[in-house]
Amino acid sequence: MAISTLLRAAIAFAVLLIAQGDGVPIALGDAVAGELAAGQEARYIYDGAAGAAIDVTLRATGGDWDPVLEIYAPSGELLAFDDDSAGGRDAAVRDLALPVDGAYVLVVRGYGSRSGGAYTLTLEGVPRRRRRLPAAGRLRLSRWLSGN
Repeated sequence: MAISTLLRAAIAFAVLLIAQGDGVPIALGDAVAGELAAGQEARYIYDGAAGAAIDVTLRATGGDWDPVLEIYAPSGELLAFDDDSAGGRDAAVRDLALPVDGAYVLVVRGYGSRSGGAYTLTLEGVPRRRRRLPAAGRLRLSRWLSGN
């Protein structure tokens, strides 16, 4: 077998594992505490509905490490990645609209293979009043209109 064929097979297998979603179930409103050794990762499974929006926050609670958050669609496609947007070294993905029904995989890991420590992962639903409109649906008002 050629190396490119082996590489394609390895990537396809990794996507399949992510799509199958081996991990710990997590629900809206949950705050899960955990701890990772350097080089480890933890997977959480969220059964999401198309059109719903979520906020996910990953905070380091112990050790001097840099947590990273990845969110995968049921198909195995990477939907979101974050390293430091929650302040300091903490990660957050805000207002993520879920494209389809299914099992979403939230992956917690350290930045680089030598990073690990204690963490809290929080999953929240986004209230409808706070949801952003899709880019195609945004309105731009440039002047006031009046009429009788």
